[in-house]
Amino acid sequence: MIPFVLMQWWLLSRAGLGLLSSPTGMMRCLTMIALDAWLPFVLIGAVTTTVIEAFLVLIGIIAIWVTVLSTVFRSSDMRMPPPYSFEAMAVLFAGLLIGVVVYQYSRRQTRRSQVAFGAVAGLFLVLFYGFSGTHLGAPIRALIRSHYPLSRDAGLRLVVLPGPVPYTERKEEMNASRGLVELKVRVRLEGLNAGYKLHDTNVSYVIEAAGKRYVSPWQTAILNEDALSFVVPQEILTQVDGRKAQLRMELVGERLRPKMPEVITVNKSFNAPSNGRCVLVGAGLPVCRYAYRVDVPTRISAPADQGACEDTRKVGGPVYANLRQLPGGSTVDPVVQEELQLGKVCPGSEMTFSEYEPAGRFRLQIEVPAVDLGLLRARSF
Repeated sequence: MIPFVLMQWWLLSRAGLGLLSSPTGMMRCLTMIALDAWLPFVLIGAVTTTVIEAFLVLIGIIAIWVTVLSTVFRSSDMRMPPPYSFEAMAVLFAGLLIGVVVYQYSRRQTRRSQVAFGAVAGLFLVLFYGFSGTHLGAPIRALIRSHYPLSRDAGLRLVVLPGPVPYTERKEEMNASRGLVELKVRVRLEGLNAGYKLHDTNVSYVIEAAGKRYVSPWQTAILNEDALSFVVPQEILTQVDGRKAQLRMELVGERLRPKMPEVITVNKSFNAPSNGRCVLVGAGLPVCRYAYRVDVPTRISAPADQGACEDTRKVGGPVYANLRQLPGGSTVDPVVQEELQLGKVCPGSEMTFSEYEPAGRFRLQIEVPAVDLGLLRARSF
């Protein structure tokens, strides 16, 4: 693990960041490396007697893992994981694997250790498959509901708007996987405080039509000003095609409120909020780098430069860009970066970073009676 930590530190330092710029991101990355690579390799070495046997076991594990990823993730890339699932799985399987290693080295019972290792691997596959699919749907839906209480704010509500979303505005947004179809329900969220944003919105729904009933898992949703987008299995749409369906939905998410803006003077390289580092590249394009990830969106503004940086007469009004939730840094390179689409920014000018902070989770319910789901289908062009 020490060489890996040194490599991470070197990559972060080259980007102008520190090893402790994101302690939680670093611990998550190291935990994943320990569970995915280091601890299984140690265990394989402990419960096998020859190099060839260890190699065959490793090849078998890789083959099974690739098969699971190709079958499960193909249909679950939009599923919402239950709260604290990563932390719970990490603690559970770290403890089990360490227990098998300790047992093997203390008792030298290789056959029993092999059986225990196989049992732990089987349990992992069962839980992973259950959490990723719909097989543990009811417990997962209950966990998520408990994590997102029904909104007590009477003003915060979803309102169904009359008619479907106009066809010209029904463009696909979700990049649905094969076998899934994007639908758009015309709704509006009312009661959200001025300046607030929504974060991590997910939906679960129930479709009832012609004696059939389908309960969806919690999945990613996009809520715009007048539409809620989500995906439905193609086979479900086929079964209710041409029939009026009753659609009941639950929407969960988190509200974000703006913090005090922070004004920063631009240089060739300068510090940014959330322990970030920004640089000007090329003709003045700002690029911001962070360690591992940025969880909360940030709105950024800067004066629009329309000429040479020395000519202040050609500096126009402010332009805006959004620093959204960045993907987690890879296990090899912990640096994530985003180009800010602000145009040309000159050294000496000022950029305003307006960060957002959590303002509470919520869950809302809504019912759309007697709707033809075919009329809600998003267009692909």
